[in-house]
Amino acid sequence: MNVLFEPSGERLILFAVIGIAFLLLLIIKFKMQPLLAILFAAVLIGVGVGMPPQMIIASINKGIGNTLQSIALLVGLGSMFGAILELSGGAETISTTLVKTFGEKKSVWALGITGLIIAIPVFFDAGLIILIPLAFGLAKKTGKSTLFYGIPLLGGLAVGHAFIPPTPGPILVAAMLNADLGLVIALGLVCGAIAMVLGGVLFGSYVGKKYHIPVPEHAQATMELSKENRKLPSFGTVVAIILTPLILILLNTASGALINNGAESLKPLQPVLSFVGTPLYRAYDCHVARAGAAGR
Repeated sequence: MNVLFEPSGERLILFAVIGIAFLLLLIIKFKMQPLLAILFAAVLIGVGVGMPPQMIIASINKGIGNTLQSIALLVGLGSMFGAILELSGGAETISTTLVKTFGEKKSVWALGITGLIIAIPVFFDAGLIILIPLAFGLAKKTGKSTLFYGIPLLGGLAVGHAFIPPTPGPILVAAMLNADLGLVIALGLVCGAIAMVLGGVLFGSYVGKKYHIPVPEHAQATMELSKENRKLPSFGTVVAIILTPLILILLNTASGALINNGAESLKPLQPVLSFVGTPLYRAYDCHVARAGAAGR
């Protein structure tokens, strides 16, 4: 028997805020594993708004199941791809090439762009571990504050991780809002680039000039390890690998928009572009929608 449950909007907002604060407290103060902290916070919110116990359990199960079926494959494949890029030295190739191209005086731009690109396939923490020796090395060479180089790098990594798929956050948001992933990527690149420039390059330059933070002594060993000689993949190969899935998704989105606006000549290509450029969660949603329509 289904129970109708309709809490007041004020109560929902109040306990949502309390739940988020409780979640942050468990993770930051008590160092609890994030998954367990999320479960405890979800139970707290459910109890707070007056949900029956069985409904709380069912709601948590449904939320986890819907989330995993939407993003599990994309996140899993993205993690594998990021690990390959990390272990092969692809991230180092991009960073060193861009720094050489921009030159020492404009290296902050190179670090910001590097962070933005690397965060697309590589998780934030892994990208930071890989690339921070480069920022430390530049700071030591020029005598400038580590903030001058570190903040642009961190800004690029944070923005890329938060705005651009295949990182979990943007994929989950796109799945929950039923948004076109191609548009999410396109807008994420534009908004992310602006945020990286303002919050990374410009703010980092300002703070780096105002506060001088030297390279930490314990970072010397990390910097020496990063100088290990090994054969790295070419810059073109790495960039092509990173951009290929993004370009395929964008082509699928663009072709659909053009066909809807009268570009009939693209219709023969649409099945191919749709096959290679449709995200897995979107393909799943389309299959469910067709099944539901057939059932009706």
